[in-house]
Amino acid sequence: MLDSGSEVTLVDPSLVSSLGLCGRPDRLVLSTVNNCNELQNGERVNLAVESLIDEQPQQLQLKEVWSGKELNIPLRHQRVAVNKERWLHLHDVPFPEVERQKISLIIGTNVPEVFVPLEVRHGSPNDPIAIRSCLGFAVLGRTGERATQQRHNVHHIHTSTNDVSLHQQVELFWETESLGTTKPYKSMPVEDRYAERIINSTISKSNDHYSMGLLWKHDPPDLPFNRAMAEIHLRHLKQCLERDKDLHEKYRSVIDGYIAKGHARKLTKEQAEQRSNKTWYLPHHPVTSPNKPGKIRVLFDAVAKFQGTSLNDQLLQGPDYINNLAGILMPFRQEEVVLIADIEQMFHQVRVPAEDCDALRFLWWSENLSDEPEEYQMQVHIFGATSSPSCSNKALRQTADDNEDKYGSKVAETVRRNFYVHDLLKSTQTTDQAIILAFNLIAMLKEGGFHLTKFLSNRREVLSALPSQERANPTLNLELDRLPINRTLGLHWDAERDIFCFKTVSTTKPATKRGILSTISSLLGYLSPFVLPVKVLIQDLWKEKVGWDEEIQDHHLKVWQRWTHSLPQLEEIQLPRCYRNLSMPNNCTVQLHMFSDASEYAYSTSAYLRLSNNHGDQAHCSFVFGKCRNAPLRRPTIPRLELMAGLMAVRTSNLIRTELDLPVDRIVFWTDSLTVLQ
Repeated sequence: MLDSGSEVTLVDPSLVSSLGLCGRPDRLVLSTVNNCNELQNGERVNLAVESLIDEQPQQLQLKEVWSGKELNIPLRHQRVAVNKERWLHLHDVPFPEVERQKISLIIGTNVPEVFVPLEVRHGSPNDPIAIRSCLGFAVLGRTGERATQQRHNVHHIHTSTNDVSLHQQVELFWETESLGTTKPYKSMPVEDRYAERIINSTISKSNDHYSMGLLWKHDPPDLPFNRAMAEIHLRHLKQCLERDKDLHEKYRSVIDGYIAKGHARKLTKEQAEQRSNKTWYLPHHPVTSPNKPGKIRVLFDAVAKFQGTSLNDQLLQGPDYINNLAGILMPFRQEEVVLIADIEQMFHQVRVPAEDCDALRFLWWSENLSDEPEEYQMQVHIFGATSSPSCSNKALRQTADDNEDKYGSKVAETVRRNFYVHDLLKSTQTTDQAIILAFNLIAMLKEGGFHLTKFLSNRREVLSALPSQERANPTLNLELDRLPINRTLGLHWDAERDIFCFKTVSTTKPATKRGILSTISSLLGYLSPFVLPVKVLIQDLWKEKVGWDEEIQDHHLKVWQRWTHSLPQLEEIQLPRCYRNLSMPNNCTVQLHMFSDASEYAYSTSAYLRLSNNHGDQAHCSFVFGKCRNAPLRRPTIPRLELMAGLMAVRTSNLIRTELDLPVDRIVFWTDSLTVLQ
């Protein structure tokens, strides 16, 4: 089907399976006549098509074709082929017979060459029209039935391509941008309170692991039986694994590891035949990361839909127990000795009650890919389920609460305040404190079934005190080798020099509004002055109503190119991790200095700590935090923007005082605006 109302080319999943195509899992936002901004899960595949009536057909390569939901479009061309003798102008138009009796490919306007007419056959005003393209003849118009008997179909598909969801991407970017600049909202939403009641009523502990139920929106849920959907996804996975033996071995090793650790189990035939309103089959596929070459993760697709719903559609997100990023990084920079670690497979350490495990079924082959797949069941919270972060972080905090008396308040408070999901970032005054804390944290988290490992420090004494297998690099020679550069929370930390350094970000994205936003969203607030020109550019493109996937031109393109050419200079920027100078005493005087300013394009604030000894003859200043925001589209006056910058400075100072453990003796606000001062 050639559809000029579609901006994307679609292929039916059944054709993908028949052709043995192995695609790339992705998400797509589709807007149709009936649905607006519907988020679909599927895959992108490459295929080729050609005409069946030409002696030397042109083979057309279709790239990144979307395969998601089944294409349910009625066949109309058969009526024309059968009755074409009724129309003289169609007598010699060939309509070849094809095996598939359904429309399986919709070619949209992203393949414009198929819409170039090579020949047009038309008759009377009400007769169908045949238009020849490079793929053969397409028929438009009525097929001969009376209008009262016809079913009319309207098709229009608008798509947001390349990225998961434009709305999610913009929301995430501005959420990061607003950190410290907006008034915090403390009240817990109704949905979170309901989810918290589920957690409190289902949480328990057995065999050194916590267990809590899935956070159902409606309990019991009413899930459709989706095994057929899981089988289709499994056939696609089988084709990928058959083509890549190395991937097959790694994938099987991961699944076998789940079973060996008790994270998953194989169902008996009798258990597999049992069904309930919670029975749900999870498609799964491999996920790789450029930061971890050679390793794969099995992702259970909790957003895959069947009959209009998915597992995630049935689950609540739950309360946000995750610490904010600023609250992690500020204490991490406070003391001289660093302690970094990671909780191994954190989500999988929290069990799911037996009554909810039926929603975590999946299909897999016990031996060979040629065998019939068998039914398995995850018994832990999975990576990809919308409720897993809340449940796993609740279990982590519960571990601290339940074992605070045994290991002390300092250890428990470290668990509560210094973890960002599974990453520990902590600083202490001495190496002895770091060593004691490391062993206490390992022991406390073991009480909750968590394994704290991959330790890294800027002190070799700390690393040498820990078992080599628990270090981030077990083969590191502490006497001869240089301490590594570690990537954590989007930052590169050079352990040897104890500094933050910055790496050049990828500029392979297209020069479109979407590509620009995707590039700068990976840069942290430390680089606000560097990112500001591009944020102004995005705002200009927004005002000029440039499309998200439209290539930018002229002046805008020059601004973007000039900025991307300056990216290598990022590697010249270095930021000391520790606020303190090593010669500065612990009982020094601490001042927080807040600067605010504004222009017609933006307003900003930056924060510095000034530490001085009691005599006042030695001082040390450190950059703490910076934030820069675009001026509103309807430009306020400069004095008003200065006031907005001052307000942002006050809110940022409150955030810093809340998150820092240092007692701030004095706060000084700096501005060059008389309006703010008055």
